[in-house]
Amino acid sequence: MAEYDVDLFVIGAGSGGVRAARVAAGHGARVMIAEEYRVGGTCVIRGCVPKKLLVYASRFSHEFEDAAGFGWTVSGAKFDWPTLIANKDKEIARLEAAYHANLARASVEIAESRAVVEDARTLRLLKTGARVHAETILLANGAHPVLPLIPGAEHAITSNEAFQLAELPRRSFTAATRSCAASTTTSASTCAQRWWGGGSRSFSARPSPRSKSKRMHCRRCSRTASITPPIR
Repeated sequence: MAEYDVDLFVIGAGSGGVRAARVAAGHGARVMIAEEYRVGGTCVIRGCVPKKLLVYASRFSHEFEDAAGFGWTVSGAKFDWPTLIANKDKEIARLEAAYHANLARASVEIAESRAVVEDARTLRLLKTGARVHAETILLANGAHPVLPLIPGAEHAITSNEAFQLAELPRRSFTAATRSCAASTTTSASTCAQRWWGGGSRSFSARPSPRSKSKRMHCRRCSRTASITPPIR
């Protein structure tokens, strides 16, 4: 019988990878999980959770306005973007620590490194060069946003960077249909409209029925533009 260092090796400590590692360890398996960035994955670190925090923050603007009709007097309310981002980062750090603690309680070994699969049973940790032999390898590395190959894309950012902007944009333009990008832009737009009178334009990409181009439709001014992605 072959001898392995671990029964299960998981690449990617996001929600799926962490859950799989904990369940397997709970059944007695020896488990190691590798993560090159932060434990928690897209949802916790740069997706659902920070997005919701920004959405919650934006809603207070409307609450302040509605409060007057219910007998409340709200004066002197101010919004500070750096404070919101700092507190968002604190909450993300708290959740990441909880993920670390849950893995530790399940006796899952964490390798803070990028892992490369060398063969069906061998992985190499790039940080140390160490090789790990695993009976089973689970790929839970997820995905990352990619900018489209169109002129001017080098001036754009993805939802990843949007969560770390040093200043609240007075205006923004979003070409997206996914929840993180759309919700983040909507939150920033609401705050900008409240304090600066600015706002954002939200565009959605949808396929043209007769070609491979995509039509970008502005919901505010109803203008439409077409872009044809390069053939890969």
